[in-house]
Amino acid sequence: MNLPVSASTFGEGLHFQRHKKGIRQKELAKALKIRHKTVSAWETGYSIPKLNPEQTKILCIMLDCSFEELAEAFAQSQGMTKVAS
Repeated sequence: MNLPVSASTFGEGLHFQRHKKGIRQKELAKALKIRHKTVSAWETGYSIPKLNPEQTKILCIMLDCSFEELAEAFAQSQGMTKVAS
């Protein structure tokens, strides 16, 4: 996901990558079939994503990242040091 060093949370990383790709919250929400307020809640740290496999695939495609990068970013934001392979 190529998160900046200052992006210490998943939400900050999501926000950074979404802006880098020029994707609006409403566009991401529509693709994931969720409310745009849900994307906002993820980015502000109010809630964490609960995505099904199809939504995860769509998120990775839209953010141009692998599942492993997405999982690692989420794990780091949750205080986990390594994602199981």
